[in-house]
Amino acid sequence: MYTKTSTGKEPKGSVSIIDSNSRLQLRFRYGGKRYYLSLGLPDTKINRKAAERQKNQIELDTAVSCVMRYSNSN
Repeated sequence: MYTKTSTGKEPKGSVSIIDSNSRLQLRFRYGGKRYYLSLGLPDTKINRKAAERQKNQIELDTAVSCVMRYSNSN
């Protein structure tokens, strides 16, 4: 679980779960671009858990992608 930095922003490489018009979205940056992934789910306790699993998977995928990119640069 990430905590916010002293500037109030999420740490680099993290994914935020946000409520947009009572629907859940994931917001993250990758490759210098900002992405919004709309889950289409209402903001409920159960759906927040589902969003958290998706968030964790995206964070893992982007971390692995960065490692693979650097390991293949030889």
